[in-house]
Amino acid sequence: MKNNRKILFLVAAAIILFALAMVAESVYFSDYEFHFRTKRFNKILHEKEKIMEDCLNGLKPVLARENPNDTISKNDLF
Repeated sequence: MKNNRKILFLVAAAIILFALAMVAESVYFSDYEFHFRTKRFNKILHEKEKIMEDCLNGLKPVLARENPNDTISKNDLF
């Protein structure tokens, strides 16, 4: 009687674990996971674009001087 219970419990646990594995796989390969990663990537990319825009806007006055090839402006840049 105890052996039958143990086997029944193991079979039920295996079925539940298999079902959970199938659900996890379907979530991992679904559009939800793709949209989550894409949203995160777009957020990081937007932050980096904002930093680059600020840097380029800061360089505009330096590059707008009369003689941009002057060593003084190079020192101001770097």
